[in-house]
Amino acid sequence: MKSRIEKQMQQAFNEIQMARTPYVLKQMVVYSKFTPEQRYAQCVLEMSIAYDNLRIAMCNQELKQIEINKMKGKSRTVQLNKKIKQVELEQLHRAMLGAEREFDVLFEMWQGFEKKFTREELNAAQEEEYTKRLELQTQQDMNATGRVSQGNQEGLRQIGKSVYPELDIIRDTEKRYLETGKSRLLIAVPTEKQATEGLKCIEKLNLPIGTEVKVLNVWGRKVDDAYNYAVQEALKDNADFILTVEDDTFPEESALIKLMELIRANPKTAVGAWYPKKEPTKEGVHIILKDGKRQQLKADGEVHEVYTLAMGCSLYPIEMFLKIPYPWFKTTANLSQDSFFSQLAREAGYKLLVDTSIKCKHICRITGEVFE
Repeated sequence: MKSRIEKQMQQAFNEIQMARTPYVLKQMVVYSKFTPEQRYAQCVLEMSIAYDNLRIAMCNQELKQIEINKMKGKSRTVQLNKKIKQVELEQLHRAMLGAEREFDVLFEMWQGFEKKFTREELNAAQEEEYTKRLELQTQQDMNATGRVSQGNQEGLRQIGKSVYPELDIIRDTEKRYLETGKSRLLIAVPTEKQATEGLKCIEKLNLPIGTEVKVLNVWGRKVDDAYNYAVQEALKDNADFILTVEDDTFPEESALIKLMELIRANPKTAVGAWYPKKEPTKEGVHIILKDGKRQQLKADGEVHEVYTLAMGCSLYPIEMFLKIPYPWFKTTANLSQDSFFSQLAREAGYKLLVDTSIKCKHICRITGEVFE
């Protein structure tokens, strides 16, 4: 005979049997899906699993009872084995209680669906389901870390979407430009320390009429990280273009206006102004390919396609960063951050142009010597 306490314990054991409560089954399992079709499919899937598990458990329960009934004899070993089988039978009974409760909840949910979907209807809803799921996961990545994880980047690529969570940003940008003739520009200037006295390198830049301009000083970061951060800020601001200017590079007053004209006249390009290395040779910093060999770009007053677009004074359409996977800029043992991005841009089908008639001064931060 079971004692009163043991009966109370057994009752308590039985009461808690249901690993997933009605709330969890509804909110966390079935309604975690985005479309009615996928919610229906998930409900039916869970219900079928619970149904099959119950039928198997009933068979196991009967088999277990048969095993117990076959245990004859009064030896201690036989009696102990019989007790173990009885405990196993009780465990199986408790598991069945939980499975029955889950099945009842799922069955009620299934009955509550206004429409029972066919296989064809479920297939047709897959694109919407996965698009919504990846958009949410991407937005969560950006909220948590400011960048999109590699797994979600790959998922977005597989469904033909860009890496940024606001997947309609290109359409919105085109609409804004066509309707108003205005565009948004972020000017990013990375510095070692915060520029508390202003950014002298861009003070004289003339701004294009009809362009909303925001200046961002990114300081205290490694160069590649600074540019990645600047692009993320431009994306958040729904900018149309980002202009990168290094604090030792001083563009001519009309540089930005000319670069805007050049980029508008050449779709799917990034463009830059010419400036020399900080060397007496006055070689340009941009790299071109000539006869299969890499050479520095000379200033001849013409526009040239380059192999590496240096970032001292360069203008990029924001759509580039929607098509190219993150990280956009990375300094490696063999590549500078601008060479790294130039490789990605060319692989994505973008041209890199430099107008050598647009000049910048290059100034040594230590000596103040000017190279032009």
